[in-house]
Amino acid sequence: MSEENKTELNEQKTEARRDFIKKAAYIAPVVMTMSAMPSLAQAGSNGQTE
Repeated sequence: MSEENKTELNEQKTEARRDFIKKAAYIAPVVMTMSAMPSLAQAGSNGQTE
């Protein structure tokens, strides 16, 4: 493998890592919110009066 091919392959790996990190930064808060939604819905009014 030539030095140029190694450099190009390294750049592609770096770009793939950056894309993964960008996507993870957007997805992580969504996943955390999804797990919180059922507990928030459960905490609502259940029709009982005090």
